[in-house]
Amino acid sequence: CKYYGEVLKFDTPVKEIKNLSYIKHLLKESFEKLNQGGGYFGLLSTFYELMEICTVTSPDKGIDTVKKIIDEGFTRTDFSIEELCSDVGISHPHLLRLFKEKYNITLIKYLNQKRIEYACKLLLTTDLSVKSVAFSSGFYDELHFMKTFKKHMGKSALKYKKDFLNKEHMEKEIMADLLK
Repeated sequence: CKYYGEVLKFDTPVKEIKNLSYIKHLLKESFEKLNQGGGYFGLLSTFYELMEICTVTSPDKGIDTVKKIIDEGFTRTDFSIEELCSDVGISHPHLLRLFKEKYNITLIKYLNQKRIEYACKLLLTTDLSVKSVAFSSGFYDELHFMKTFKKHMGKSALKYKKDFLNKEHMEKEIMADLLK
Protein backbone atom coordinates (compact mmCIF):
# COMPACT_ATOMS: atom_id res chain seq x y z
CA CYS A 1 0.00 0.00 0.00
CA LYS A 2 3.02 2.29 -0.28
CA TYR A 3 1.69 3.93 -3.46
CA TYR A 4 -1.67 4.85 -1.94
CA GLY A 5 0.08 6.03 1.21
CA GLU A 6 1.79 8.58 -1.05
CA VAL A 7 -1.45 9.45 -2.87
CA LEU A 8 -3.43 10.08 0.30
CA LYS A 9 -1.07 12.71 1.73
CA PHE A 10 -2.67 16.09 2.21
CA ASP A 11 -0.03 17.76 0.04
CA THR A 12 -0.71 15.51 -2.96
CA PRO A 13 -1.86 17.79 -5.81
CA VAL A 14 -5.38 17.19 -7.02
CA LYS A 15 -7.00 18.21 -10.26
CA GLU A 16 -10.42 19.64 -10.84
CA ILE A 17 -12.84 17.17 -12.39
CA LYS A 18 -15.18 19.23 -14.55
CA ASN A 19 -17.47 16.45 -15.75
CA LEU A 20 -18.41 14.05 -12.99
CA SER A 21 -20.30 11.49 -15.08
CA TYR A 22 -17.62 8.78 -14.86
CA ILE A 23 -17.21 9.29 -11.12
CA LYS A 24 -20.98 9.11 -10.67
CA HIS A 25 -20.97 5.90 -12.74
CA LEU A 26 -18.22 4.41 -10.53
CA LEU A 27 -20.01 5.32 -7.32
CA LYS A 28 -23.37 4.01 -8.54
CA GLU A 29 -21.76 0.74 -9.64
CA SER A 30 -19.96 0.41 -6.28
CA PHE A 31 -23.07 0.96 -4.21
CA GLU A 32 -25.01 -1.50 -6.37
CA LYS A 33 -22.28 -4.10 -5.76
CA LEU A 34 -22.31 -3.28 -2.06
CA ASN A 35 -26.09 -3.77 -1.92
CA GLN A 36 -25.66 -7.14 -3.67
CA GLY A 37 -23.18 -8.24 -1.01
CA GLY A 38 -20.06 -7.03 -2.82
CA GLY A 39 -18.55 -6.04 0.49
CA TYR A 40 -16.02 -3.66 1.86
CA PHE A 41 -13.17 -4.45 -0.53
CA GLY A 42 -15.17 -3.50 -3.63
CA LEU A 43 -15.99 -0.13 -2.08
CA LEU A 44 -12.37 0.35 -1.03
CA SER A 45 -11.22 -0.49 -4.55
CA THR A 46 -13.55 2.19 -5.96
CA PHE A 47 -12.24 4.70 -3.41
CA TYR A 48 -8.66 4.09 -4.54
CA GLU A 49 -9.68 4.35 -8.18
CA LEU A 50 -11.36 7.70 -7.46
CA MET A 51 -8.22 8.89 -5.69
CA GLU A 52 -6.19 7.91 -8.73
CA ILE A 53 -8.54 9.78 -11.07
CA CYS A 54 -8.49 12.92 -8.94
CA THR A 55 -4.74 13.16 -8.38
CA VAL A 56 -2.23 14.67 -10.75
CA THR A 57 -0.27 11.87 -12.40
CA SER A 58 2.38 11.39 -15.04
CA PRO A 59 1.14 11.42 -18.68
CA ASP A 60 1.76 7.66 -19.08
CA LYS A 61 -0.26 6.85 -15.99
CA GLY A 62 -2.97 9.22 -17.19
CA ILE A 63 -3.15 7.46 -20.55
CA ASP A 64 -3.41 4.12 -18.75
CA THR A 65 -6.35 5.58 -16.80
CA VAL A 66 -7.93 6.78 -20.05
CA LYS A 67 -7.62 3.28 -21.53
CA LYS A 68 -9.18 1.82 -18.40
CA ILE A 69 -12.07 4.29 -18.59
CA ILE A 70 -12.64 3.33 -22.25
CA ASP A 71 -12.44 -0.38 -21.45
CA GLU A 72 -15.05 0.02 -18.71
CA GLY A 73 -17.36 2.47 -20.47
CA PHE A 74 -17.25 1.83 -24.21
CA THR A 75 -20.72 0.25 -24.20
CA ARG A 76 -22.37 3.46 -23.01
CA THR A 77 -24.11 5.18 -25.93
CA ASP A 78 -23.45 8.56 -24.27
CA PHE A 79 -19.69 7.88 -24.01
CA SER A 80 -17.80 10.70 -25.70
CA ILE A 81 -14.16 11.60 -26.16
CA GLU A 82 -14.94 15.21 -25.25
CA GLU A 83 -16.40 14.08 -21.94
CA LEU A 84 -13.40 11.82 -21.40
CA CYS A 85 -11.03 14.75 -22.02
CA SER A 86 -12.95 16.85 -19.55
CA ASP A 87 -12.94 14.04 -16.96
CA VAL A 88 -9.18 13.54 -17.12
CA GLY A 89 -8.36 17.21 -17.58
CA ILE A 90 -6.56 17.09 -20.93
CA SER A 91 -7.22 18.68 -24.30
CA HIS A 92 -8.70 16.59 -27.09
CA PRO A 93 -5.71 16.84 -29.49
CA HIS A 94 -3.22 16.18 -26.69
CA LEU A 95 -5.14 13.11 -25.52
CA LEU A 96 -5.34 11.71 -29.05
CA ARG A 97 -1.58 12.22 -29.55
CA LEU A 98 -0.60 10.65 -26.21
CA PHE A 99 -2.92 7.66 -26.77
CA LYS A 100 -1.50 7.02 -30.26
CA GLU A 101 2.09 7.31 -28.95
CA LYS A 102 1.47 4.89 -26.08
CA TYR A 103 -0.70 2.23 -27.79
CA ASN A 104 0.20 2.66 -31.48
CA ILE A 105 -3.48 2.95 -32.42
CA THR A 106 -5.70 6.00 -32.55
CA LEU A 107 -8.16 6.41 -29.71
CA ILE A 108 -11.11 6.40 -32.16
CA LYS A 109 -9.92 3.16 -33.79
CA TYR A 110 -9.39 1.59 -30.37
CA LEU A 111 -12.87 2.61 -29.21
CA ASN A 112 -14.48 1.29 -32.41
CA GLN A 113 -12.42 -1.92 -32.20
CA LYS A 114 -13.65 -2.54 -28.62
CA ARG A 115 -17.24 -1.89 -29.68
CA ILE A 116 -17.05 -4.14 -32.76
CA GLU A 117 -15.40 -6.98 -30.80
CA TYR A 118 -18.19 -6.76 -28.25
CA ALA A 119 -20.83 -6.61 -31.01
CA CYS A 120 -19.37 -9.77 -32.58
CA LYS A 121 -19.61 -11.52 -29.24
CA LEU A 122 -23.25 -10.42 -28.84
CA LEU A 123 -24.14 -11.44 -32.39
CA LEU A 124 -22.75 -14.94 -31.87
CA THR A 125 -23.98 -15.57 -28.33
CA THR A 126 -27.39 -13.89 -28.19
CA ASP A 127 -30.57 -13.58 -30.22
CA LEU A 128 -30.53 -9.77 -30.05
CA SER A 129 -31.53 -7.82 -33.15
CA VAL A 130 -28.84 -5.85 -34.99
CA LYS A 131 -30.35 -2.65 -33.61
CA SER A 132 -30.13 -3.98 -30.03
CA VAL A 133 -26.56 -5.15 -30.60
CA ALA A 134 -25.67 -1.70 -31.93
CA PHE A 135 -26.98 0.08 -28.85
CA SER A 136 -25.63 -2.56 -26.46
CA SER A 137 -22.17 -2.10 -28.01
CA GLY A 138 -22.16 1.63 -27.41
CA PHE A 139 -23.25 2.89 -30.83
CA TYR A 140 -25.83 5.68 -30.65
CA ASP A 141 -27.12 5.01 -34.16
CA GLU A 142 -27.84 1.74 -36.02
CA LEU A 143 -26.67 3.10 -39.37
CA HIS A 144 -23.33 4.21 -37.91
CA PHE A 145 -22.96 0.75 -36.36
CA MET A 146 -23.67 -1.02 -39.66
CA LYS A 147 -21.14 1.12 -41.56
CA THR A 148 -18.48 0.70 -38.86
CA PHE A 149 -19.11 -3.05 -38.58
CA LYS A 150 -18.79 -3.57 -42.34
CA LYS A 151 -15.63 -1.46 -42.45
CA HIS A 152 -13.98 -3.49 -39.67
CA MET A 153 -15.30 -6.98 -40.46
CA GLY A 154 -15.66 -6.81 -44.25
CA LYS A 155 -19.32 -7.86 -44.13
CA SER A 156 -22.58 -6.79 -42.58
CA ALA A 157 -23.51 -7.83 -39.06
CA LEU A 158 -26.30 -10.07 -40.36
CA LYS A 159 -23.97 -11.77 -42.85
CA TYR A 160 -21.38 -12.23 -40.10
CA LYS A 161 -23.95 -13.99 -37.91
CA LYS A 162 -25.38 -16.02 -40.81
CA ASP A 163 -21.88 -17.17 -41.89
CA PHE A 164 -21.09 -18.23 -38.34
CA LEU A 165 -24.35 -20.16 -37.99
CA ASN A 166 -23.83 -21.85 -41.36
CA LYS A 167 -20.27 -22.81 -40.42
CA GLU A 168 -21.44 -24.12 -37.05
CA HIS A 169 -24.22 -26.12 -38.75
CA MET A 170 -21.79 -27.61 -41.30
CA GLU A 171 -19.35 -28.58 -38.54
CA LYS A 172 -22.16 -30.36 -36.68
CA GLU A 173 -23.14 -32.25 -39.85
CA ILE A 174 -19.52 -33.30 -40.47
CA MET A 175 -19.19 -34.49 -36.87
CA ALA A 176 -22.47 -36.43 -37.16
CA ASP A 177 -21.23 -38.07 -40.41
CA LEU A 178 -17.93 -39.00 -38.75
CA LEU A 179 -19.70 -40.57 -35.78
CA LYS A 180 -21.89 -42.79 -38.00
